[in-house]
Amino acid sequence: MKIKFILFVCIHFCLQNVILAQNNLLVNAPVTATPGANHNTVFGLNSGLSQTSASENSLFGSFAGSNLKVGSKNTLLGYQSGLTLKDGLNNTFVGEGSGIWSNGTNNVYIGSLSGKGNAASTSLNTGTANTFVGTNSGAGNTSGSENVFFGLLTGQNNTIGFKNTFIGQRSGQANTTGNLNIAVGSQAGNFNATGSGNVFIGNSSGVNNISGSANLYLGNSAGSSGTNSNGNIFIGNGVQSISSVSNELFIGNSISDTPLIRGNLNNRDLIFNLNNNVNSRLVVNSFNTGNASGTSGLRFANLTSNNTNLVAPTGRVLTVNANGDVVLTSDQVSTGSTGITNSCTNNVNFVPKTADNSGNLTCSQIFDNGTNVGIGTGSQSTSFFDYTIMSGDFSAEATTPGNAKLRVAGVTWSNGFYAASDKKFKKDIKQIASSLEAIQKIDGKTYSWNKNENKDRNFDQGLHSGFIAQELEKVLPHLVATSGDGSKAVNYIELMPYLVEAIKEQQTQISELKSQIAQNNKLHTLDFIKFFNTKIINVSPNPSDSFIEVSFNIDSEIKSAYLEVFDLQGSLQSSLKISERGLEVKRVLQKDNFATGIYILSLSVNGKSIDTKRIVFN
Repeated sequence: MKIKFILFVCIHFCLQNVILAQNNLLVNAPVTATPGANHNTVFGLNSGLSQTSASENSLFGSFAGSNLKVGSKNTLLGYQSGLTLKDGLNNTFVGEGSGIWSNGTNNVYIGSLSGKGNAASTSLNTGTANTFVGTNSGAGNTSGSENVFFGLLTGQNNTIGFKNTFIGQRSGQANTTGNLNIAVGSQAGNFNATGSGNVFIGNSSGVNNISGSANLYLGNSAGSSGTNSNGNIFIGNGVQSISSVSNELFIGNSISDTPLIRGNLNNRDLIFNLNNNVNSRLVVNSFNTGNASGTSGLRFANLTSNNTNLVAPTGRVLTVNANGDVVLTSDQVSTGSTGITNSCTNNVNFVPKTADNSGNLTCSQIFDNGTNVGIGTGSQSTSFFDYTIMSGDFSAEATTPGNAKLRVAGVTWSNGFYAASDKKFKKDIKQIASSLEAIQKIDGKTYSWNKNENKDRNFDQGLHSGFIAQELEKVLPHLVATSGDGSKAVNYIELMPYLVEAIKEQQTQISELKSQIAQNNKLHTLDFIKFFNTKIINVSPNPSDSFIEVSFNIDSEIKSAYLEVFDLQGSLQSSLKISERGLEVKRVLQKDNFATGIYILSLSVNGKSIDTKRIVFN
C-alpha cells in the first residue's frame, strides 16, 4: 500500500514538474520555453522564465536567469543569479545574487552578490571577460572589463575600470575608474579610486592611495601614507615618506624621509643614508677572494658639479689600495710634486687620454666643443681636426646638408647605417624630374688619395671609385658641401634617388620603344612572311666592354636581310646587310663603333623587323 502511494506521488510530481521539450530539461520550471530554446537545463522556480531562443544554458536556483532570452552557454547557480541576463554568452555565475543585474559576456562571478551590478537598467553590468571571486567582489561593476578580483569585497566599487588585478580581502575595494592596477594582499590599494598603473604588493600596501598613478609599493604597509602621489617606488615593510612625494625611490623599513636608500627618479639622484653613530658603511665587495682572470671594482663616470660651494680637500684623491679597497689618500708622490699631470691644458676642447702607466694625461685625437665631435690623427698643431686653427669650423656650407656633427679622418666601419627619412619630418615633397638627363651629365671616376700633399687627412693608399665634387656640383649642387677651408664633400646617399628614378625613366623608354616596334610589326602582319627558322639565337657577351657576337638563322627563301642597331630613342645607329642564308650566321659588333649605353638589336627581313634583343656596351 505504501509503495503504491509513493509511486503515485512520484508520478504526480514528475508529471507536474519535470518537462522534456525541444531537447530541454525543465525541473520545477515554467513551461514557457519556445521551440527556439534548445539544450537547456533549468532547475528552480521561475528560472529560465523568459527563454525564447536561448541554448546550451544550465540554470539552477529560483529566478536564476529568469530574463534570459537568447543568451547561450551560460552557467548560473544560486538564487537570482544572472537575474537580468538577457543575451549574455559564456558566463559562469555561482552564488546568491551573483551577476544579478548583469548582461555581460565571458564573465566568471563566484560568491554572493559578486559582479551584481546596479538595479537601474542604465547601469547594468555589461563588462566582459571579468573574473570575480568572493562575496561582493566587483559588486558595483558597470562596464569594466578584463578585471580579476579575488577575495571578500575586492574591487567592490569598480564601475568602468579595466584590466585591474586585485587579490586579497578588500584589495582595490574603492576603485571606480582606475585601470591597469595590481593589488595583492589584504586591503592592498583599498582606497584607490581613480589611480591607474599602480602595483601594490603586501598587506595594506598603498592602502590610502586615491588618485596616484604609476606607483610601485612592495611590502606590508608600503606607501600606505600616500593619497595622490605618482611614480613612486617604495620597497620594504612599512616604508613610506613622512611628506607627500612623487617620482621618488624609497628602500627601507620605516616611515621616514631618510630611508636606507632614497632616489629622485626625475633628477636621477641616488642617496645612501648611512648612520654616523654606528658602524654603518657602503661596501662594494667582490665575492671571489682568490686570483681571478677578470676585474671588479667601483667606477664613477661622467660626473659633473656646478656647485661652487663645495670645498675640495687639498692634495687628497680617491684611489684603490693593494687589497682593492677605495680609499681617500694624498696625491703627493713627493713633497712639492703631484702624482698626475695633464699636458692637454693648452688645447681647448680636446679630450684628454691616459699617456702612460702612471695615469698622466695628454691630448687625444678627439675634439668635442659640446656641439660637434671630430676624430683625426697627427699633432694638434697640424691636424686636420685642429678646429682652433680652422676657426671652429664644422659647417657644411652647401644649401641643404646643414652642420656636420661628426667628422672622421679615416675609414669608419659599422654593421649598418640608417638615415632619418620619415615622411613626418619632411615638407615641400616633390617628384624628382629629368633624373636620366642629370645622371647622363655626371661621370664616375676611379682614383687614389693624394697622401703626400694631405698628410693630416689620414688617407690610405688603395684604389677608390666615386665622383669629383667640383664636377658633381655643376649638375647637383645640393649634394656637395664646402667646409671653411674650401675642401668639398659629396653626399653619396642622396644620389641614390636620382639613380632609381633614372632607371625607371630609362625602363619607360625601353618599354615604349618595344611597344612601338611591336606595333609596327602588327601593322604589317597581313603581308609578313612567317619564317619560323629566321631569328636571333644568341648574343654574347652581353653586356660587353669590347665586342658582341650575334648568331642568327635566316631561311633560304628570305630575299633581303639586315642586322640593325637602334638607340633607346629609336634612332638607327648601324645597319649590316646579310647575304648569307642558313643556320648560325654570325656578325660581330665592335664597341668602338658605339658609345657606352643600351641599344636595341633588330633582325629585319624583307623590310620587316622579326626579332629584337637588348644589348649593352659598358
